Amino acid sequence: VRPGAAVIEAKFAVDVQFGDLSTLELVTDPRLRLLLPSQDSLIEATEVTPGTPQTVLLKLKRPISRSATITTRWLLRGYAGVGNLRLPQLAVKSHQTSRRVLAVSVDPALTYVENRQEPHTAVAVPDFSQTWGGGTTKPMFAFELPAREPMWSLTTQPRTKLPSADQ
Repeated sequence: VRPGAAVIEAKFAVDVQFGDLSTLELVTDPRLRLLLPSQDSLIEATEVTPGTPQTVLLKLKRPISRSATITTRWLLRGYAGVGNLRLPQLAVKSHQTSRRVLAVSVDPALTYVENRQEPHTAVAVPDFSQTWGGGTTKPMFAFELPAREPMWSLTTQPRTKLPSADQ
């Protein structure tokens, strides 16, 4: 989360048990807009079906026959980076999910309060970072998400600057 926007990076580690996987269908909050994939992405094209929730079909460059990680980046529309952020729905449709983890990074220009309505299983940030593959921004915290949509939100506001004076 940063001033002006919230960007979500999601990685889907797929393990194909039999056959090939050439598409991955996601169910998402309609506020999420898929950002263009990187050049080295496994995604060749996408199809978005509007609705609540919306459906996003990821068409892969080549079929996956064993295991692979599909990385996506999403912009949360209607959120200016300040205020109450409710976790948007983002899930794989029609495939079994074994584990979902959320890690949160907040820009230093913002203060935040995490609002949990239920207990969560914490994931150590170094463990998460090692599994995730690093990155430029270290998360503040990480935890496992329940199978259903969690009752979780984040409230952010600009960090107040203390006045300074030279004497």
